[in-house]
Amino acid sequence: MLDWIVATPAAVRATWRGAAEDPRWPLTQWPPGIVLAGVGGSGMAGRAAEALLCDLAPVPVVWMRGLELPAWLSSGGLLVICSYSGETWEALQVAEEARARGIPWCAVAAGGPLTERAVAEGAPSIRLEPGRAPRAMTAAAVAALLALGARLLPQLDAAIAESVQGMEQDLAEWDLVRAAPGPAEAWEEAGAWPQLPRNPRRLSALLAKRLPIFYGWGSAGEAVALRWAAQLAENAKTAAHAHRLPEALHNEIVAWASWSAVNPRPFIVRLATGVSSGKHDAAVQAWWKRVADEMARAGLEGGLLPAPAGERVAVLLRQFLLADAASVLLALRRGEAVTPVRPIERLKGAAPE
Repeated sequence: MLDWIVATPAAVRATWRGAAEDPRWPLTQWPPGIVLAGVGGSGMAGRAAEALLCDLAPVPVVWMRGLELPAWLSSGGLLVICSYSGETWEALQVAEEARARGIPWCAVAAGGPLTERAVAEGAPSIRLEPGRAPRAMTAAAVAALLALGARLLPQLDAAIAESVQGMEQDLAEWDLVRAAPGPAEAWEEAGAWPQLPRNPRRLSALLAKRLPIFYGWGSAGEAVALRWAAQLAENAKTAAHAHRLPEALHNEIVAWASWSAVNPRPFIVRLATGVSSGKHDAAVQAWWKRVADEMARAGLEGGLLPAPAGERVAVLLRQFLLADAASVLLALRRGEAVTPVRPIERLKGAAPE
């Protein structure tokens, strides 16, 4: 898995180039609405693309991880189905519903029945590099989804280049080829939001004996939080929780006092995405200060995982990469095998025909 993580920048670069230069892939005009469908690691790509396009696309771009296509999606819209294996049951069901309803669709996959169906029905498709775990190709799938806007949003080309360069810098600094997770480190809390290291070895040591609770602000923050929780579950086989603010402040915060008795001890990770809230920036910072006050009242500890320098796309993909690397190193620290993921394999094998 570490080799696949190291190969992420190259996969993103190659996928972007292939998709952006494909004459059938980039949109020439915006449809009334776009639905990005997928589950698991492929679905996470849709969640990230939704967060990144929500402030750029002049039409709704909606992530869907269920089976029922929205009623408003019609022959004028576009459905994009993302399934790395190309054989995910949910993805194939959605493709069948699109065919039955006459909805234009396209696919992102490494092959399999989904790609075969796309070819048979004349639907555009992007082929990801095969032979990897789906969650190891999430960033490349994000690049493929963003490439839909390559002609209409030309700034995305520079955003992908910045992302690749930033990820390469991160990987050079982290030196993941040296697979040993490193020694455990003591946590020294200081201030309302002590800063956590953007270093996967140190983060894996810090989270090893804690229950991580990931909070991000808004759509981009939620995408990063979900990625962290999913990667810790699949790679490190350990529990974590993810939510977004301000929503959590209207419900979940009430339960914090009871969390102090949980073992392992919850640890709140505030995820920065570098995304400005514009005129609301001061209010957002004030909310985070109140969150820290409530944490202190509940006897909880936590820290801020800062965003790397860069624009929105680069920051999100680099935060994803950090989650990927830290989760694998945490698996090594815990003595867990990153692959296979037996429960998922059993459930896929039991999927209805």
